[in-house]
Amino acid sequence: AYSKIEPNGRYHGKLVQLYAKYARDKLLPFLKCSNNYPIQEALDVCQSNEFYPEMVFLLGRIGNTREALQIIIEKLNNINQAINFCQEHNDKELWTDLIKQTVDKPE
Repeated sequence: AYSKIEPNGRYHGKLVQLYAKYARDKLLPFLKCSNNYPIQEALDVCQSNEFYPEMVFLLGRIGNTREALQIIIEKLNNINQAINFCQEHNDKELWTDLIKQTVDKPE
């Protein structure tokens, strides 16, 4: 809602912090629809709060797909999401990482 009122994004970095603190359910949709927040700051906020889905999105956005995949597998423990993530990014190395990490996983 706020991003529609203030489209140039002057306060979007602050908005990330506020959503993280007071309205987590709005954070990921906001991250997906805005390009006007400092990504590293948003990632730092998400890491300090252990907001893994948001971290996966941000890491994928900055091209750190291997770390994002690792979070999906180790923290979210969601193989279907991992497969979808690999399909979205269409990277052979990601598929190799997925296979290695799931084969080595004791569960």
